[in-house]
Amino acid sequence: MSTVNVLFELGTEELPAQAIKNFPDQLYKNVSAGLTSQALTYKNIAVYVTPRRIAIYITGLLQQQPDKVVEKPGPQEKVAFNEKGEPTQAGLGFARSCNIEPAQLKNFLEKGRLIYRFTQKGSSIEEILPESLTAFINSLQAGRTMRWGKNTQAFVRPLRWALLLVNDKLLSADIFGLATQNYTYGHRFLAPDKIIIKQADQYLQQLEKEGKVLVDQKRRREKIIEQLQALPKPYKGHVNIDENLVDEVNGLVEWPVGLVGKFSTDFLQVPAEALISSMKLHQKSFPIVNEHGQLLPYFITISNLISKNTDQVIHGNERVMQARLSDAAFFFHTDKQQALAQRLTALSSIMFQEKLGSLYDKTQRVVTLCEKLAEALQLDMHDCVRAAWLSLCDLTTAMVQEFPELQGIMGSHYATNDGEPSSVCLALTEQYLPRFSGDELPASSIGCALAIAQRLDTLAGQFAAGNKPSGDKDPFALRRQAQGLMRILVEKQINLDLRAWLEATLTLLPIKTANPAELLPDIEKFCIDRLRAWYQERGGNTEIFNAVAALNPPSPYDFTLRLAALEKFRQLPAAAALSAAHKRVKNILTRAEKVDGFKVEKHLLKESAELQLADVLEKQAPLFQRLSQQHDYVTLLTELAHLRPHIDHFFDHVMVMAENAALRENRLALLAQLRHYLECVADISELATNHPPCSSSLFDN
Repeated sequence: MSTVNVLFELGTEELPAQAIKNFPDQLYKNVSAGLTSQALTYKNIAVYVTPRRIAIYITGLLQQQPDKVVEKPGPQEKVAFNEKGEPTQAGLGFARSCNIEPAQLKNFLEKGRLIYRFTQKGSSIEEILPESLTAFINSLQAGRTMRWGKNTQAFVRPLRWALLLVNDKLLSADIFGLATQNYTYGHRFLAPDKIIIKQADQYLQQLEKEGKVLVDQKRRREKIIEQLQALPKPYKGHVNIDENLVDEVNGLVEWPVGLVGKFSTDFLQVPAEALISSMKLHQKSFPIVNEHGQLLPYFITISNLISKNTDQVIHGNERVMQARLSDAAFFFHTDKQQALAQRLTALSSIMFQEKLGSLYDKTQRVVTLCEKLAEALQLDMHDCVRAAWLSLCDLTTAMVQEFPELQGIMGSHYATNDGEPSSVCLALTEQYLPRFSGDELPASSIGCALAIAQRLDTLAGQFAAGNKPSGDKDPFALRRQAQGLMRILVEKQINLDLRAWLEATLTLLPIKTANPAELLPDIEKFCIDRLRAWYQERGGNTEIFNAVAALNPPSPYDFTLRLAALEKFRQLPAAAALSAAHKRVKNILTRAEKVDGFKVEKHLLKESAELQLADVLEKQAPLFQRLSQQHDYVTLLTELAHLRPHIDHFFDHVMVMAENAALRENRLALLAQLRHYLECVADISELATNHPPCSSSLFDN
């Protein structure tokens, strides 16, 4: 069956930049699924989006649906015919619906039922496409929509034209109230006239050459990045590519032209972070930095046109940039007139959360936690507590209110201006690290302590307030908070009892929880789930994680030490046999009566195998205990592996469930003692006997 190339373009008013980023993937999935459901095969689907158009280009599309056999079931024979074998009203009705003669009905009897089969001719794409294309566009998740003119159709922006070609032929249709044509429009300013598309496969080339439009968003993005890399070179600088800003700018232009502007060096007295935020947020411009990462007095803006007077365009951008940076400079100089510590009382008037009080209340709780953390981690108490008191003060500054992403960063600058200790200034910035998955961690100990305290309070508080994330809803970003907490504790090797610290945090909250016994393990599990995600992202094995999680170690850092040890142990020849032995021990103890009160009585040990096992456990007990206290789990598991022959010998020659109650209880007590040592690191019975090598990078360092 023959195939064709189909081009559909929908002209729009300027689309939101976020839509241009999201639409291609959405449309590709919608079109692919839609064509498949219509039994229309294709070679390739390409989706293109610019600020003024949405285009779908399908190559090798089957021109017509394959014919298919349709089976229409009718009434059962006893219902379709009477006792004389004549058609009943039900039978006659079925004959009429199938357009067959009543006399033919018995020809369609199968297994006591009327079944009519016929071949349904496949529809052509000329019949299918108009309705399907409308459905594809309607299925886009575009956020808030609008209506325009007399059109009842709603879309994210008004629609202006529709183009629909099958190879080189116009396919006339009505889509969203627009009659399809064989022409489009070029760049709004550079080539605003109609452009007749001669062939579907010439669309990209024609619009680029005649219309000054780079339709392919990927190519447009590459063009932007090429200019961002080339333009700073004469200034001995470079651009740190902000992928999100590139995506946003890519959604604003159809013909990207990079221009370099400059600003007064006087602005460099303002913190670079404030200037950069102003450039990016307000002007969608890219700052230029030198080889040391220091801001240079230049920026790159991506224009949407080629100007005959480039200098005038640059001057216009510089004039607007001057105003924006002047605002940032004004905020900075105004904020400095009040010391950061003097802003503490203002936090009382800012609500953190209705049930958790103000930002000042939160600060007090964080101060208490930092006092305890400073003592536990042997940090400078004064600096740690001082950082906690100042931690949220910059939220009252004009700069942070204008640029919320600068929280902590501006606090550090203002604290430095006030003469606060350098460790305090650094901690104010580091308390928000990591900001996202893969972000850097706090470098200083006080920064880590403050970051831990903030996250403990936020997690415990929001859970107590009933704001636990559900499904994909996480308005308070608690998953990110928990993952950050886990990363700090693990990667900075801070050995804290998470359960104990969460419990201490809950006691500081103004909320009296209905059931704290349930709330605490709920928060802890939420955090451990984030640890699981972190481990699996690094190639960790679920089986190993479950084996450690079965023991519920209270310290996340200790948890990962056990994971690392278990990964190594799992590769040893004795691992599988020891795991099987542990499973056997667990099964016997599970089926037996309560053994908690049983103690091993030496005089009841009769068989040589049980004497040997008891003797080796007694001799190795101090070693096992010392290695466990030192968290030397690799050596501990290696030593446990040496128990394997003694365990095997015991099970080969000793009947645990002896008829004599005293012997039975004594042997169960011995097995309980053995299980205690086998579970010093993890529940190794969870390990499978056959396993692939683990790809986790816990041993890279």
